[in-house]
Formats: sequence, structure tokens, C-alpha cells
Amino acid sequence: MGNGPQRVLAVDVSVLVLMMRRLSIPVLLWAAVAGSAQQPRPEDQIRAALVLSFARFSEWPAAEGRKPFTICVIGNPGLVDHLERITEGKQIQGRPAQVRAIQAPLPAGVCHLVYVAETQKKAVRDLLASLQESPSLTIGEPEGFLDWGGIVWLYRSDDRLRFEVSQAALDLSRIQISSQLLKLGLVHRSRPKVTP
Repeated sequence: MGNGPQRVLAVDVSVLVLMMRRLSIPVLLWAAVAGSAQQPRPEDQIRAALVLSFARFSEWPAAEGRKPFTICVIGNPGLVDHLERITEGKQIQGRPAQVRAIQAPLPAGVCHLVYVAETQKKAVRDLLASLQESPSLTIGEPEGFLDWGGIVWLYRSDDRLRFEVSQAALDLSRIQISSQLLKLGLVHRSRPKVTP
């Protein structure tokens, strides 16, 4: 990702929820409406709200007509199930929403948004290398995710889910994340060091 300093934003997910309420954005309501007999884990509900927020608050280069907006998830079946329930029959970016459970490596151009749960370090590095400079928004949990070229790192700190955004990786993807979402974070001149 280059040798120079990169801009990284750290955002508390609870601030994201407050922003969505203030802007009357129905993402969390969308998630709440899709009830089912089997309730997802609360953390998966927060992850799903976060994934949908990034999907709705971002712009991808050159839309592909009516091709479905595809969210791909690697390694978290509970998140896949919850996302499938809450996006069924819905649209994202004006296109039908589709959720897929996948395994790395990915075929090129399949996923608009890729969520990577904990998985093998080499597989994550290879996946991110294959997606570099492609219009796929990558969100991941593994420590070191941003160092390997990921765009959004989701992590737990002080019993809260938080995320950081790598501006360098975002620029390479040509995806634009809304300034409403990005300005919620703390701007760092360089990303804190993460142990490999």
C-alpha cells in the first residue's frame, strides 16, 4: 500500500447508529422488520447493519445496469443468514440485493462488497491481492487486514465494534464512501501498527 503515510479513520459503530437515526436512514429498521423464528446473534445484527450502511453510503464506479448488487461473505454463516433475511426482495444502489456465502479465491467481478470473517492469514492476503484496484469494497475482521490491502477493518475494542478505513486502499478501488460516514472517524496520519 505504499511507503508514505496513509489516512485511516477509526469510527465507533455506535456513532454510526446515531448518525443513521439522525438522518432517518431506515437501515436498522430494515433489519428489524425481517424477523424470524431464529434470532441472529446481536453481534451479527450489528455487523449486518454496518455492511448495509457501507453498501448504501458508498458509490461504485460505472454501474452495471440491473445486475444484482452482490454482498459476498467468507467465514460467517450466521451473518450470511441474517443478511439474506433482511435483504430478501430489497434493493441496494437501485439494484436487486443478493447475498452469497463464498470461499476464497473469488472469481473477478462477482462481488460488490466482500466481508471476510476470521480465516487463514495467507488466504486473506491472497484474496485482497486479487481484489486490489477492483471495485470491491472489502470489510474484514482479521488483525492486519488493512496492512494487507483491505479497505475497512472491523474490530472489537472496549466491548464495542469499531472500524477503521484505509484511504489508500479505498482510493485504489475507486469506490466513494459518503463523507457523512467518513467524517465520523478520527483521522490518523498513519495507521497504528498491527502485529502480523
